Amino acid sequence: MRILVATDFSIRSHRALRRAGLLAGPRRGKLMPMHVVEGLGTRRVAQDLREAQRMIVEQVAVVPELFRAWCEPIVIGGDPAGAVLDAASAWEVDLLVVGGPSDRTSGETLRALVHASMCPVLVVRQPIDGPYRRVLAPVGLSDTSTRVLRGVGSFGLADDGVVTVLHAFRAPATTKLWAAGISQGHVDGYVEGWRTGLAGDLDDVLARAGLGGRHWRQRVEEGRPRDVIPRVAEEYQADLVAIGTHGRTGLARALRGSVAEDLLSKPGPDLLMVPPPHRNSRRPAWLRPVASRPAGSQPAPGFAVT
Repeated sequence: MRILVATDFSIRSHRALRRAGLLAGPRRGKLMPMHVVEGLGTRRVAQDLREAQRMIVEQVAVVPELFRAWCEPIVIGGDPAGAVLDAASAWEVDLLVVGGPSDRTSGETLRALVHASMCPVLVVRQPIDGPYRRVLAPVGLSDTSTRVLRGVGSFGLADDGVVTVLHAFRAPATTKLWAAGISQGHVDGYVEGWRTGLAGDLDDVLARAGLGGRHWRQRVEEGRPRDVIPRVAEEYQADLVAIGTHGRTGLARALRGSVAEDLLSKPGPDLLMVPPPHRNSRRPAWLRPVASRPAGSQPAPGFAVT
């Protein structure tokens, strides 16, 4: 598994490095901390590149979660969002890890990354106190939802915690039933019938994701996803919410205005944001079996400056 971590040497990116180290260390995946120096071709940029090279080595050296990770720091010049996206594509990264935004500029960069990334993006917003304990995975019933669930399973995000798979729905025609004078009891029974049927559909989604044998909790709630998901996340005290960056129909759409954008724009738990599949892209490692290195093998750390 290849993990790219965007760092600007801030506290938020230090958290991202620690979280990435927790994920990469036990699986001995390749972890690439990356810093982008804005601009190209000037003497000032060349000096900044040398300084960033020194700083990234120092940052990696003080993160204990990286001690067992196969770590290759990278410093490059260019536009931050564009350089990170180009690197993630060129190196066939499986997971991009970034810190939560601290100001308007970092927020715009983060949205650009999430909107255009072809691999899942883990946005680390909370202090690190160990593995995730309570993971919430809101899903629809499309095949894209299986990508979200496979991401949670393959990245080891829930190895030490409890996963709750959430589906939010709106029972059709309830407004018409109330208008027709149907009693609240009968309307509640109608909604409960939809809830029961959708619970069975969730079993099918888990089976398609190859996760039918896992003891993940399931929850089906009536209401709009943008209302239900934040409410359940707060009630559940989730430390990670995993969600797809697409519409319920499975058709790709802009992140802006979506449920994912709502979650990203407000303080809260960490977010795993999983994009829909891209045409002509490779089948990523997190969707297929990953071969581990022989026991006892330990690659030497590397460093690359471009």
